[in-house]
Amino acid sequence: MADLKSLEHPTLKVPYELLNKKYRAALKGIDLKVSHVRSAALELEKGLSAETVKAGDISRLLGGVAEHLSVMKRKAEESISEELQAGYVCKRRLEHLREHATGGSQWRRTRLDRMLVEYFLRKGYYGTATRLADTSNLQDLTNIDVFLASREVEQSLAERETSKCLAWCQDNRSKLRKLKSTMEFNLRIQEYVELVRADKRVDAVRHARKHFSNFEDDQLQDVQHCMALLAFPTNTELSPYKEFLDEKRWDRLIEQFRHEYYRLFHMSNQSVFTVTLEAGLNFKFTQCYRGTKERRNPSCPVCNESFNVLASSLPMAHCSQSRLFCSISGLPLNEHNQPMMLPNGHVYGEQALQHMAAENDGDVICPKTKETFPYKKVEKVACTACGPSGEGVCAGPGICCSPVFGCVLTLRGACARAAAFAPRCTPSPAALAAAAAAAVPLDAPCGADLTPDGSAPGRCAAQGVCCTHDSCRIDGVCQSRDDNDLSAAAPGPGFDADLMLSSLRRMSGTGAGAAS
Repeated sequence: MADLKSLEHPTLKVPYELLNKKYRAALKGIDLKVSHVRSAALELEKGLSAETVKAGDISRLLGGVAEHLSVMKRKAEESISEELQAGYVCKRRLEHLREHATGGSQWRRTRLDRMLVEYFLRKGYYGTATRLADTSNLQDLTNIDVFLASREVEQSLAERETSKCLAWCQDNRSKLRKLKSTMEFNLRIQEYVELVRADKRVDAVRHARKHFSNFEDDQLQDVQHCMALLAFPTNTELSPYKEFLDEKRWDRLIEQFRHEYYRLFHMSNQSVFTVTLEAGLNFKFTQCYRGTKERRNPSCPVCNESFNVLASSLPMAHCSQSRLFCSISGLPLNEHNQPMMLPNGHVYGEQALQHMAAENDGDVICPKTKETFPYKKVEKVACTACGPSGEGVCAGPGICCSPVFGCVLTLRGACARAAAFAPRCTPSPAALAAAAAAAVPLDAPCGADLTPDGSAPGRCAAQGVCCTHDSCRIDGVCQSRDDNDLSAAAPGPGFDADLMLSSLRRMSGTGAGAAS
């Protein structure tokens, strides 16, 4: 629903603005016709109150009143018909948007066609947009009439004419004033420049007196430059007068008109299709542009050759937490799908390799190198071992934990450069044996109170200690299986929970580790 509110805002706003505009125009037109009827009625009253009343005069006055009433009636009927049509378009679009929950693939297809029609209209492919709208029956769901009206003004500006654009400014003067638009002022400047270019400097002065007298304070400098332009030849190279005489000013006027036109109808400068496409390509990472095409992820849209070029100008995706996924199955690598390493060093998910081995008589084929290995040679990705005899595992940067000697801080050794820590890997056999001897639930999930959904992001690293990828804390889940009392189990020498946590906090302040 959030994307509907953000992306589909112009879908409802444009017909509403058209309805509002037609209503106000009809109101002004009917008020004018009513004033005409009143004037004719007053003339009739004067004729009837005269001393001498002629039948011919009364007949003429009555005919005038009847004619004005007939014109007013016809105008009212036309206005009502136009407003009903605009209201029907609003209703039709509301019904279309309400179908998003139940419309399924057909609704999404219709929405895509609408986006394409708008994209074609913005790019100037009016014929293609019209044919697509007719084929998909989207006349009431697209803004073709709005863009066609804009096209006429843009074409007139491209032909070096300002009359149609000035008429548009006059029709929408009140709204353009609220938007603080400078469209009309820039058009008047361009008319002045064209008079100077044609060497009609006297006419240019008259034009300036007529249209530049009510300039705003921030437009004074432009007016001064325009008046100084009278003293320079048309081939001057002096700035800013050279820019005033540049033919590209017409292109800038077209761009400004298009921008003001979109603002008037509350449309963004980018099409909905472009915004949606960029949103779909926002998962852009450096890996999408590294290595050969064969090494890219086939499931990643940005890694696709065509989309890769389109996403080149987009910023990289921001990822605050990294997760590992199996490149074969696309499933996350976790305790239910542990990472398994082939003899050639490539790592895949356990479930995908087991499924592959079942289909190939116990052999697995590396998708990247096409090498074949027996499944029994596949090894689990173990934790980085630390401590005496490899009994501990790296629970975090500079943190070595063991069921035997507890948790200690180390600025050197394996844990100082370890890339994978206890919550993300499988403990070594030595660590598991030590944990079994000390009756510690090593590698058990813990830290459920750290997340709103109750998931356990951490793993038990030592007696009573729960470690995530960046911190360690006291957690009763990691106490001895035989006794829930932390003092019941005999932790190894050197284990002091309070001392360890305070040390971790001091260490995190120096940037060597993190604890909470």
